[in-house]
Amino acid sequence: MAYFAPQMYSMLKELQESASYWSEYDVPLGIVDRINDVLKQIENNKTTDTIKTTFDLRTCFVNMQDEDGWIILDETQWEEILKQVEK
Repeated sequence: MAYFAPQMYSMLKELQESASYWSEYDVPLGIVDRINDVLKQIENNKTTDTIKTTFDLRTCFVNMQDEDGWIILDETQWEEILKQVEK
């Protein structure tokens, strides 16, 4: 389950951002408050940086893939990744 934490965090953030467009008749009562509460707890937790960093790195790698799925990084890119991981 921890493996999917970055995707779950990203999805909750997306839901939170789109919640202002929802009709209160089309969603479960209190769901927006529950989403906000969970995100607040996550963002106040020390592990959030790890989740965000992992998600950012995965997104970065996906965006950097060539047509065969290979990722080729130069030295500067590796250094930036190592800085993120060491935080």
